[in-house]
Amino acid sequence: MLPNDQLPAGEISNPIQRYLPRFPLLTMLFVVAAFTADAQPTTTPCTLSYVNHLPTEPCRDYRQYAPVIPEHTPIKNIRLVVHVVQQDKDSLPRNFEDNSTGHDWINMLLWQLNVIYRNVDPPSRPVPECPSAYMKHSRIQFRKEATFFHQSSQHWNQNPRGRPRNGDNWCNIWDDLVASNPAISDDLRDNAFHVFLVHSTWSETHTGFSPGIGALHANFVVLGGYYITLFESDDPPYDHAPHGAAIALGHELGHAFGLYHTDGGDFCCDTYEAKTNNIMNSGGSGMTECQLARMHYLLESGNNCSTAGHCSTAWKTIETDYCSKDDSYDIIIPSGQTVIWAVEKKLNTDIIVRAGAQLVIRCRIGLPNEARIIVEQGGQLVIDGGTLTHNKTLWPRCSSGEWSGIAVAGAVVELAPYDMLPETVPLHASGLGRVVLRGALIEHARDGFVRR
Repeated sequence: MLPNDQLPAGEISNPIQRYLPRFPLLTMLFVVAAFTADAQPTTTPCTLSYVNHLPTEPCRDYRQYAPVIPEHTPIKNIRLVVHVVQQDKDSLPRNFEDNSTGHDWINMLLWQLNVIYRNVDPPSRPVPECPSAYMKHSRIQFRKEATFFHQSSQHWNQNPRGRPRNGDNWCNIWDDLVASNPAISDDLRDNAFHVFLVHSTWSETHTGFSPGIGALHANFVVLGGYYITLFESDDPPYDHAPHGAAIALGHELGHAFGLYHTDGGDFCCDTYEAKTNNIMNSGGSGMTECQLARMHYLLESGNNCSTAGHCSTAWKTIETDYCSKDDSYDIIIPSGQTVIWAVEKKLNTDIIVRAGAQLVIRCRIGLPNEARIIVEQGGQLVIDGGTLTHNKTLWPRCSSGEWSGIAVAGAVVELAPYDMLPETVPLHASGLGRVVLRGALIEHARDGFVRR
């Protein structure tokens, strides 16, 4: 886990099975509007804000959001809308077309993106003075909702450096192709993440930019060079291209979810500044505990902001169902372990505390319809100033509902004195299931406590 005092100032099917992430990476240049933590918002009409320090106070400590135990963090499935920008209709498209070949290459890109985010590489250069847990699955995945094809020579050659050109600024692509486009529904416009695939003759490799965490233009990134690499190079690297483009896209999405380049000032003590395999560095697919914590904190809800008040609207793009219970798995607290939840969580399944296990809840935990917390014989649940509630209090898309309540083997429920440390509470000598309450709140539970 990251020490407190070392912090610096859906699936998409694989249309062609042979395209696997096993190839050497292309050299890529990543560009973004802000390169340091001191970057200021632009003064153009496209006003952007960048996330710097994140809070560390109890129940809002961003470091606690890293998915160290994967199943304790439901996978955040993010809706994507892809925009392919071609030349004007009286010219050759020079980008993917609306046919089976075009859609296959787009789908391969997004399939590779999901592979990268669920098969994170361990850091090639760990930082010994800042230990970091390795998490193979980022618990973030992407699902394509729609693909739009646009004819616009102006945006087809969008400058990936994001510099103004002919009076334009780098958010015009969103304004022109999404905000003012009647073909795009309000739902897709406001509740999906938008990926623009442009041609970009500025470079013949994978490039892109992201507006970072912007209060106005948060939910889009631009990727250039994918079509050029495939169809306009002298020696098209067909096997390399989907994976290379997916890393470029994953990098830009990292910016959108709160990450900086790792070459200094990224607010993560566990990232190495020199060349590594980190996705925010030189084109690899590694991520660290701090990076995943930042992303999950900012994706968790619209109330999660930086200490400077910069918030992300990217949470609106998440389609994960926190209202209905997911019956495909349970969260298990195994025998012999004490698990402490000291941060707000939205969960979507049952929680089972095994014999000899202890779960300590210190913050607000949301549960979906029909979910239960089951305390088996010899297990212990300690609610130490925390709240158990329905996700309707944490997630705007849950308008109503109740979770089922706590089922205890033996139904031993005790009120603890306020000076008690929950970690020192011994397991009940009788071997019965036990619930210890200290300043606890249990609400929107249909059955409350039930003896099993």
